[in-house]
Amino acid sequence: MPIEKGILCGISTEGPDSYKETELLANTASVRILETIIQSKTTPDAAYFIGKGKVDEIRKRSEEIDANVIIFNNNLRPNQQRNLEELINKKIVDRCMLILDIFARHARTTEGKLQVELAQLVYLLPRLSGKGKELSQLGGGIGTRGPGETKLEVDKRNIRDRIEFLKGKLEVVRAHRKVMREGRKAKGFLNATLVGYTNSGKSTLLNLLTKSNVLAENKLFSTLDPTTRKLYLSSKSSILLTDTVGFIRNLPAELVTSFRATLEEIEYSDIIIMVLDASRLDLEVQLEAVHRELRELKVLEKPIITVLNKADLVQKIRIPRLKNDYPDAIFISAKESMDIPSLISKISLISNELLTKS
Repeated sequence: MPIEKGILCGISTEGPDSYKETELLANTASVRILETIIQSKTTPDAAYFIGKGKVDEIRKRSEEIDANVIIFNNNLRPNQQRNLEELINKKIVDRCMLILDIFARHARTTEGKLQVELAQLVYLLPRLSGKGKELSQLGGGIGTRGPGETKLEVDKRNIRDRIEFLKGKLEVVRAHRKVMREGRKAKGFLNATLVGYTNSGKSTLLNLLTKSNVLAENKLFSTLDPTTRKLYLSSKSSILLTDTVGFIRNLPAELVTSFRATLEEIEYSDIIIMVLDASRLDLEVQLEAVHRELRELKVLEKPIITVLNKADLVQKIRIPRLKNDYPDAIFISAKESMDIPSLISKISLISNELLTKS
C-alpha cells in the first residue's frame, strides 16, 4: 500500500504525548509524518481552527516538502475543514477521520464493516458541500477508504438512505447478540470483559488466559469485534472472557454510537477487567479516557479489576511510584506471562462473591 506524506498540526493546548499518539495513528494509516507544526494558541479559531497566518505557513511548507495530506491533532468542524481545504489545496484529515480510516482497514467481519461504514457516513454527511460530491477529487488513500478497501459512498442523495439501512442491519446484530448473551446466562456463565486503551495488550492477555489464538498485533485498533472464550479459573470453575475494541482519548462520537452493538457486551458483563499500558508515561490520560467511556456506558458500578500490563517494559525506578499511585492495580506482563496467577486469583475471588450473592 503506498505511503502518503503528511504534516501534523494543531494548537498548543494538547501535550506532546497527544501529538506522538496522533503520529502513531497516522503511521497505522500509512501516512509518514514529515513535519509537525504546532501553533501557540489557547483557543481554536472559529474559521480555520488555527490562525490564518499559520494556515498560509502550512500551505507553503506542504509545497516545499511535497506533503499531500495535512493531519490535525484535533477534531474539526465541517466549516473549518472546508475552509482549510480551500486555502491549502491539500487533503485535510482530522483526528476523527484518521481513526475512522484505521477502523475501515481493520474491519474484518460483516458486523465490524457495518459499524465502521455507519460511523464513516455519519461523519461524512455534514461535510459534503453539494449533491454527488466525489471523494475522487481528493485522490485515493486516507479518508476515501470504506471497510475492506471499498470506495466510500459519497452521493449525498443516497447517504441518508444507506445510513438508515445500516442502522436496521445493526439492530438485527444487537438482537442476535442479546440472544447469545441470554443463552450464556441461562447456562449459569458469568462474563468478564476486557476493556482498555488501544494497544494495551488486551488480545494478548485473552490468548494467554484462555489458551486461544486470537489475532494480537502491536497496532492501534487491531481488535474491532468482540471475541469470547472460556477462562478456566480452576478444575471446577470457569467464566467467559470477552475482548472488546480499545478506547483512545477523544474517541469520535460517531464511533461510540455506531459500535453500540459491540459496546453492549461491556454493559451486560459481570466483571470489567480494565487493561492499561504501564510502560507509557501518560498512564493517567489512558485511565481518564477509558473511565470516560465507561461512565458514558453507565458501568462504573460494576466490579472493575485494574490491570497495568507491559510491566516488563517499565523502568525499575518508576515501579514503586506506580504501585503507590495505583495500590489496587495488578501489575502483569501478558507477553512474558508475569504475575498472571495474581490476576486469575482476583477474577476468581470476585466471581465467587457474585455467585454467592446470586
